Order: sequence, then structure tokens, then C-alpha cells
Amino acid sequence: MPDDPSEAAAAAAAYTEGDHATAHSLLQGILSSRDQDPKVLHNVAITDYAMGGCKEPRKLLAVLERLRARVEEAREKADASDSIGSDLVGDADPSLLAYNSAVVLYQLKQYGKARAVLDDMFAQIEPVDEFLAFRSCFLLLDLQLLQRQLEKAAEVLAYLERSYAMLTKSDGGRENGSAESRDSADGASSLPSDWPNKRSARRPPTDISPEEVRSALNLYKAKLALLARSSKSSKREIKTTLNACAQDTTGLFLKANNESLRQNYRKAMKLLSNCNQRSERDPNFAALYYNNMGCIHHSMRRHTAAAFYFGRALRENASLCAPAANGEAVPLTHFSCDRRSELEYNRGLQLLLAGKGEAAFACFHAALKLLHRQPRAWLRAGEACIAAHLEREQAVRAGRAGSRPSAVGCEMLGVGGRRRLLLPVGERLAAAEIADESEEPPPQPTTESAIAAPTLEHGVKCLRAAITQCDEALRTAGGLAHGALVARAAQGTLSQADEYALQVHTVRRVATLQLAWCALVLADPLAALGWCEALLACEGLAHNLKAHAHTFACDALCHLDRSAEAAPHAREALALSDAMGGVVAASEAPPAGEGNELEPVRNVWYEREALGDGKAAAGLYATLASVHVLRDDLAQARACVAQAMSLGGAESRTA
Repeated sequence: MPDDPSEAAAAAAAYTEGDHATAHSLLQGILSSRDQDPKVLHNVAITDYAMGGCKEPRKLLAVLERLRARVEEAREKADASDSIGSDLVGDADPSLLAYNSAVVLYQLKQYGKARAVLDDMFAQIEPVDEFLAFRSCFLLLDLQLLQRQLEKAAEVLAYLERSYAMLTKSDGGRENGSAESRDSADGASSLPSDWPNKRSARRPPTDISPEEVRSALNLYKAKLALLARSSKSSKREIKTTLNACAQDTTGLFLKANNESLRQNYRKAMKLLSNCNQRSERDPNFAALYYNNMGCIHHSMRRHTAAAFYFGRALRENASLCAPAANGEAVPLTHFSCDRRSELEYNRGLQLLLAGKGEAAFACFHAALKLLHRQPRAWLRAGEACIAAHLEREQAVRAGRAGSRPSAVGCEMLGVGGRRRLLLPVGERLAAAEIADESEEPPPQPTTESAIAAPTLEHGVKCLRAAITQCDEALRTAGGLAHGALVARAAQGTLSQADEYALQVHTVRRVATLQLAWCALVLADPLAALGWCEALLACEGLAHNLKAHAHTFACDALCHLDRSAEAAPHAREALALSDAMGGVVAASEAPPAGEGNELEPVRNVWYEREALGDGKAAAGLYATLASVHVLRDDLAQARACVAQAMSLGGAESRTA
């Protein structure tokens, strides 16, 4: 039975108006006569997905993948037999199937898979319909900017610029396309074509003007310039966009971001306040507004205020994307706007900097559900476990100060004539001792997070995961060595991908150092020594990391009764004490231009040494004195103790 074009036209109109039930019934009538047509099957799958409230995206993906494989296979057979067409394929477009699959993957936040589909599509973009090519390129731009692939994004943007110039060029007295009617993609009706479609057979579902496309190109150029840290270029593009459309909230957001990068924080907050309004393009606009306000306060090092704004953003996000009370799935359109993981990470970072380790860990644990491939997220989760341990240690110490002193605790090391009694060093407490003597033990985790308590043991797992993700990221980036990246940075030829690889190297080294510290606290000196040796073998290691690595290696060797090997590490750490003191002094300095009332960013590694250069050197001299005691060199030990007391002042005399 021949197909009735009026039915297809009515189905398309009903779907556009949101009447999915009517569209579905009409498509079922068409399907009865064209049950093998991939295009009809595609439209039926899309309509069923919309009727279900967009809650079964994986089912839709499976249908689209089957249809795309079927179309591509049939076209290969048709090309091999030199046939003009195939009854099994008809006029189905595999590029449309690929684009819809990429859209669903993007909304599922599977950005790598979506980019792979669009990369294949962009490699053969010329035969693709003009309107679909523009949509695909804009989506590919979003993915590349999201994954910071700036070089590839610049290539796609250049293609869009060329296509835009060609499509808007005057053609026989006409501009922006021909006025003649063309059939729509599904052959349903003959409707006047809209821009951009000089060679397009598909009518856009929305009215798009050349000015809107030009504005979108300017916004993407501004985003690209911001990520490349080219403030002048981004400011020019944002200004061009805002002049064309004064109420463009995305442009105002980018302008506020640009001012924040230039440390004009008050101006950035004023710009954000001007664009605090709902957006039809992104219903989660309020969460983005509060998130940006939190980022500005983080740059100002006002972590308590930043945590407040991130909390507001989380509440706004939950009001839109909270799961249903009856346990039903969240529509994909809402899930794609859900920024909970990113907001939880931002809030957790502020809580960590404010010294609230357990609360920070809860945030990082929630963020890892999406950011589990980000090495920095695992590193922060491990740091939160360390901070929570230090909080419990401080609570135990405070409880001991108010009670009578207990017996001196010691450990026995070695046998026979090599037996030693090890006294506690300073006021450091063992992890087991904290768990036993804490008057207020940490709350027991629920069944959902039973394996994710903020303990040192879990912190070790997080830090190991950070190292694993760093190795994977470096392999993906080509495995360029740290020294080569530093050389490129010195020459000013460091690309965005190289800069990310350099950051991954830094994250890996910090995680290694923290693993050594955790191993010492957990009474595993052999593992601590292994981590320290691995860290010291890295080329171009920063002075502060090297100094701590030598100190931890010395501590581990003393516990292993290898004092002769520990002495060189203690001397190396002492030689680097000036560098350690410089880092501590820099961390205590208030940010420029913001006044002394702002709390500086604190690092957990300098909590004990952050009292000044002399305090750090005094601790190193005390460590060296312990080494001399183990080697029965009491004269050198007395000299080191005297030096430590002279540098550390009254506080070192009570240690």
C-alpha cells in the first residue's frame, strides 16, 4: 500500500507540538506498511522514548545502534553491487542516527563515547546535511571544551566559521538560503526551508537566524579564549556578543568569569547579580549562579562563604533533579542538568580548606560517583581522610590534657643485643590508639557507605586510586616525561594537553608523599620507605616534596633499625629546610589586594611546621638527634638537641 504523506506530516506536527500519543498512533499506522524502513523505526523509537518521559535512554541507545549498524551494512552492500539504492535502506540517514546517539550519550554524561561518535562524524562531515552538520559541530565543541581539547576545538570552530561565511554569502540576489520549498527529511510535507539550508533537505525544528548562529560562534570563541587564558581575546568576543544581544546570560556569565580570572572579584560578583534570572536553555540556572559565586569567593580565599554558596547551589540543584519519592527514574532531561557531583566536589574542597575533614569526605564521596576518573578527586578524598584523622587526633590530645597523664607507651624493636625501646616521637598518636581512646568516636557509616568511612585505611585506597588514574591519564596523553614538559613550559610552548599532563604528574607525586605519611602512621615503615624512594627517584622534584620525602624516609629507616642509612636522609632534609621554610612563609602570606582579614589556604603537610622557619629546622635537628642516639653517638645527639632547642624556642624544650 503506498504511503500517505499527510500521515507523516501529521505525525511530525503532533510530535513538534508535544502530542506524543497522537504522533505514536499515526506512526504505528505508517509502520504497518513500512515495518522494515529504518527511518520509520527510528521515529517510532524516538516517540516511544518521549512518551515514557525520557526515562529509558539505554533502551533508545540500543535501538539506535542496531538501526545505524543495519543502515551502514546495507549501504556497504549497495555500494559493492553498484546499485543505486536499497529497499532495506531507503533514504535513511546514518548521520542522523549517529547524532541522536551522541545526544543521548551526552545527556548520560558519557562524554568520551559521545565525542568518539561525533569525531567519526566530523571526519566525514562534507556529505552530511548542513543543518545537522551545524548541530553536530556545536555539540562536538561542547564536548571538546568540556574535556579541554582546545586544539581540536579550534579546528571545529574554524570549520563552522568557514561554513557560516559560505552559507550567509549572497546567492543570486538572495541571502541566507533559497525561498523555494523542499521536502522535509521524512518526506512528510513540503515546507519552506529555513536557515541554514542552502543544501539542506531537513527543516530545522526551531527558527534559527544567522544572527543567533553568529552570536553562538562568538560565545564559543570566548570560551576557547578563556580556557586558553587569553583574557584580551575573550573580552573582545564577549563584548561583541553582548552588543548584539544585551540580555545574553551566557555572555554575562563568561564576562564575570573573565573578570574573576583577572582578580576583579567585585566586578565579577556585580555582573553575576545582573544575570540572576531563569534561563529556558538551562533550567538549572540558579545552581550555576550560586556555583559561580562560590568560585569567586574561593578565589578570594573566603572558604566559609564559598561553602555557603555551594550549599545553596546544591539545594537549587536538588529541587530540580531530586529523584522521585516512589523510586521512579529521573527523566534524562533533568539528569543532564544535574550538577550535583561537581557542586559536591567544590563544596568538599572548601570544607577541607576550612579544616572539616569528615564533612569534606562526605562531599568527595558523593562527587566520585561521576568523577571517578579524575585523579584530583581521589586525591582530595584521601586528603579528607587524613584531615579527619588529624581532627580525631586533636580531639584525643585535648581529652588527655584535661585528665591525668597515662603510662608512657613504647614499642619494642629487634631481638637480643639489637633490641630497642621506641618512645613516642612528639605528640603523634597511632591510628589504633585514637580509635581506642577517643571519647567521641566517629559515627558509624550506614549500609550504603559502609566501605567509605573517613579512615586512614580508606584514605590509602583513595590515594592508590589517584595514582592509578594518573598513570592511565598519562598513558592516554602519550606518556610524556615530566622533564620534557618542564622544558616546554620554560620555552613557552606548553599546549593545553601538556599543561594537563604536568598537573597529573604533580597530583601523582603529592599522592605518593601522602601514602608515605599514611604508611608511617599505620606502623608500616617498609611501605613508607618504598613510597619515599619512588618519590625521590622522580626527576625535577619540588624542594618541599623532596624535604618531606627525606624526612619520612629517615623516620621509616629508624623504625627498621637502619640508622646508618637514615642519617643521610636527615642531613638532606636539613639542607632543604630553607626551601621548606619558604613554602611555609608563602602559605601564610595573605592574598594580594584582599587585606589581612582573609584566612590563607592551609596545607595539612605544614600544620606542624607552619610556625616559622626555625620551628621546621628544629624538628629536623630533633630527627637527626634521634638518629645519632640510635647509633650510640651521644655527643652528636646532644649537639643536635642543643641546636633544635635554640631554633625552636620554649616550645621545643617541652617536647
